[in-house]
Amino acid sequence: MNKKDQELVEFLSMMNSDFIIENSKEVRTTAYYETFPETTIEYFRRFMELGIIEPGMKFIDLGAGLGLPTISAAHIGLVAGGIEYNPTLARGAQELIALTRKVGLLLPETICKVVKGSYFPIEYSAIRFNNGSIAQQHEKEVSEWIVDNEIRLIPESSNHDVYADLGIKLEEADVVFAYTWDVQTPSVLEIFAEYTKQNAILIHKSAFETPMTREAISDLKLKRNITPIKGENSPFYIVTKKEQRKSLMSKLYTSFKIA
Repeated sequence: MNKKDQELVEFLSMMNSDFIIENSKEVRTTAYYETFPETTIEYFRRFMELGIIEPGMKFIDLGAGLGLPTISAAHIGLVAGGIEYNPTLARGAQELIALTRKVGLLLPETICKVVKGSYFPIEYSAIRFNNGSIAQQHEKEVSEWIVDNEIRLIPESSNHDVYADLGIKLEEADVVFAYTWDVQTPSVLEIFAEYTKQNAILIHKSAFETPMTREAISDLKLKRNITPIKGENSPFYIVTKKEQRKSLMSKLYTSFKIA
């Protein structure tokens, strides 16, 4: 990392720690987990060295949290946007972006934005409900619960076009980023396969992986590669498409057995 990278890492690490302390109750009750700024920037720089990502590419973080990967992507020259459903995290990300600009670690002309909403496209959610995958409506746009030893996720969209708010459409994205929990991973893979352009890439890391993830990668005709960084035991994957899909999968990646 260069000096500017290190300054940003130190700043984001400090702000992330302060946020967790100040919002400890909220953090404990939501699926928030840290993406460490140092590891994220190291990987992004490595991907640039390999020619996988380039300055000016459009970047979308699905589930942006406090916006650390989004800010990191903007820092290295990507047109960066993130989507976060949790209002506390979304507001925190917006405030952190503004503060990062204020201290001079993001230039005024750098495009970096996080919006509040669900990253599930409206038609994706509608198809899942119409197919009877989940019969019960919930107030939360994304929910997890256990039924008969099975964790399920409800893929509900926002009631408006969140990608229009962001200013980057899914089909325009060059780079999609996702740091997911186990139950989220297959649906994120499906969104990437069905909605992004052929030469888009997914930078992905999962907190836990189930067999359904590997099954989804195979069914969706995706390819996954590891680009390890020395000393890092939990790598980020690069996911690419083998071929262009023309219709949504009929198979529903919204649940998996836990026992």
